[in-house]
Amino acid sequence: MARKIIGNAFSLQMLSEGIHNIRAEPIDIDSVIERVTKPACTPEWEYNKYGHVLVRHCDCSETYLQVDTDVTTFFESIGVNPDTIGDGDHDELKDDPYFEGDCTKEFIDDVVWAIGHKETAAVVGEQLTGKSRDANRINVDIKPNDELYVAQVTGGRLPEGTTKLPAGTQLKWWKVTLSD
Repeated sequence: MARKIIGNAFSLQMLSEGIHNIRAEPIDIDSVIERVTKPACTPEWEYNKYGHVLVRHCDCSETYLQVDTDVTTFFESIGVNPDTIGDGDHDELKDDPYFEGDCTKEFIDDVVWAIGHKETAAVVGEQLTGKSRDANRINVDIKPNDELYVAQVTGGRLPEGTTKLPAGTQLKWWKVTLSD
């Protein structure tokens, strides 16, 4: 099974020593997020026996609708006829009319976190999932079909204790694979 590995520029440097069949191509942050994360919570609604609706948002927060007009307005806003809903009915939300923030993300199950630099790990974690991550200094042998997503800090070094990119610095992303 192919793994998705997240590393930093040092990972790429170490990988390239002695291996000549690697292929690196630039990739944008949104593509990385799409490939290695999933929503921490699935947006959904549930109707209960009291005629109320519990709406779970993608950031894991909840809205509880008790007033009949609010319940009716909610169902109409998602294209569901309120007269067809019964106790225990539930469904996922494609468009959440009560949520305007950023969804909390978590890594998909097969992601290997291999960033050994504390500040880089914190910044990359923040960018990918909205939460800082600890460094994980491990050796990873990349195999055919694995995808290595490399974050390269450009524009200067990250100051000690940094969890967000300081002005003038940015992350450049690379997708690295072994070629045949």
